[in-house]
Amino acid sequence: MDDPRRLEVLEAFAARICHDLVGAVGAVSNGVELLSEGGQSPDPEILALISSSARTASRRLQYFRTAFGTGSALSAVRPLDGARSLAASFLEEGKVELDWPEPGSAAEAATGRRAAKAILNLVLVAADCLPRGGRVSVDASPVDAGLSIRIHAAGTQARLADDHRAALAGTVGAPTPRGVPSWIVGALVGDANGGVDVSQAQDMVVLALRLPRQY
Repeated sequence: MDDPRRLEVLEAFAARICHDLVGAVGAVSNGVELLSEGGQSPDPEILALISSSARTASRRLQYFRTAFGTGSALSAVRPLDGARSLAASFLEEGKVELDWPEPGSAAEAATGRRAAKAILNLVLVAADCLPRGGRVSVDASPVDAGLSIRIHAAGTQARLADDHRAALAGTVGAPTPRGVPSWIVGALVGDANGGVDVSQAQDMVVLALRLPRQY
C-alpha cells in the first residue's frame, strides 16, 4: 500500500475510534460538571451516569484494542473464547443482543488469533446492520478445509451498508470510518486466501467467512 493510501486508512481508524468513544467520554464529563455545580451530596442518578459511561468507554477501548490492533490480547490457546467474552461485554446493555454459545474444543483448536480478530470485526459489522436493534448470532465451526464462520444479524430493517459491502469485497483502497471493521476483515481474508460471502433477506444479513485452520 502506498503512503498516501496508508495515511487515509489510519485517518479512518482514528475517526472510527473517536466516533465510538466520544459519547461515553462526553457523558462522564457532563456528570462530573453536574457534581461540581451541585454543592451538595452527589445525586445517585449522576453517579450512576458517570459509572455507566466510564464502563462503556473502558469496554469499547478494550474491544477496539483487540479488534483494530494486533490481537495479541487474545489467548493463543483459547482465542475464540476470549473474543466471545469481549463481544459479550461490548454489546452489554445495548440494543443488540449477542447469541454466541461457548465454543467447543474442536472449534478452539481450529481458530487462531487472526481468525478471532476477524470475528470481532464481523460482530461490529453485524451490529451496524441493525439500526433498530436485534440479535447477532455467531457460529465458528471446523471444516475439512479450515474454519467456517457464520454471523447472522437479525432485526427490523437489517441491512448491510454499501461501504461495508465494498470493503468486504476488497474493492476500496481506503475505508470510510464506518467501513473500518469490514476493511480489516477483507484484508485478513485476502492475506489468508480465504473467502467471504454476504447474503441478505428480509430483516436478516448473513456474513460468512472461510479461513485456514489456526489462522
